[in-house]
Amino acid sequence: MRNRRNIRGRQNNSARKKRLFSVFLLILSIVALTGGTYAWFSMNDSVNNEGIEIGVTPSNSLELSVDATPNSWKKNIVLDDIKTADYSYGVTRKNSYPTMYKPVSTIGNTVNGYTDFFLGHISKNILGGYIISADKVNEIDGSDGVLMAYDLYIKTAKEQVLQINISNSSVIYKKQDADKNVTEGIEDSIRLGFVYEGLEPNVYADIDDIQGLNTSNINNIKIWEPNANHHYQNGIDAAKEFYDLTINANQVVDYEGIKAAIPENLKIPLGSTNNLYFESLGTRLIRTNRDGSGTADLFTLSSGITKLRIYMWIEGQDVDCENEVSGTSFEVKLNFTARDS
Repeated sequence: MRNRRNIRGRQNNSARKKRLFSVFLLILSIVALTGGTYAWFSMNDSVNNEGIEIGVTPSNSLELSVDATPNSWKKNIVLDDIKTADYSYGVTRKNSYPTMYKPVSTIGNTVNGYTDFFLGHISKNILGGYIISADKVNEIDGSDGVLMAYDLYIKTAKEQVLQINISNSSVIYKKQDADKNVTEGIEDSIRLGFVYEGLEPNVYADIDDIQGLNTSNINNIKIWEPNANHHYQNGIDAAKEFYDLTINANQVVDYEGIKAAIPENLKIPLGSTNNLYFESLGTRLIRTNRDGSGTADLFTLSSGITKLRIYMWIEGQDVDCENEVSGTSFEVKLNFTARDS
């Protein structure tokens, strides 16, 4: 009898220890999932765009429009033009100008004129490692999206190579409150994408035909990374913590964009190179240095009206995209120029 009681006692003690260990693991899991700083920002933080200005070098023959209507051509485009673009001719527009940006990622895959973007989510597993999941982003007309997207039309009378004028283009941190303790660095993770949707040689063509141009060719996109050789200390620290990369303040850092939705239950590690979900951008990526000069080629334009789709976003896979720069603001100036082909 005493032996049976001893056995039951040992069994109860064993069960109690197992329960206590399970509670300990649960607490450890909760702490791991809620503590610390994060790449891709924490869940409720986002970034504001304080302005965008797009222009062409006055000396060339390029003209710009956000809708290609006859009286809309000009040398400079501002945010209000994008918000009020006239799409009353029957083509469904999706001009997205978010109030607040959230980190996303892409490799540039484009279908029917729209590029695939993925909103990432970072968490910790019970061992302290970082895992990533991602959902596909739907482009939204208006201010409720997480990245900027709009159509831009360029008119030219001759064949030319469209270029970014690096000397007159910039992506900068924009301080809002002199008394607020905020950190520079958001400008180092901003990207701009340029999708070549097609050409209408006849500048007097039906507006539906011009606005309806679209592409599904991944080679028709260029992605510009400004400030590629610049990192503040927060970005250097994040590179080590989240990606196990040791970098310096002026080092260009390679990254792989997200190309497919990542289910959370797969527990994919942050920094993974699994080719089902991640891919290098290759020659689609144009990198320029902070305070750079010169030009960068985009596409060859023929005589007529060329439709581009322009994207602007925070690249979550960039090492500089981390909590310390969330809640800040940035400003963009983009200047196009052209050379004879």
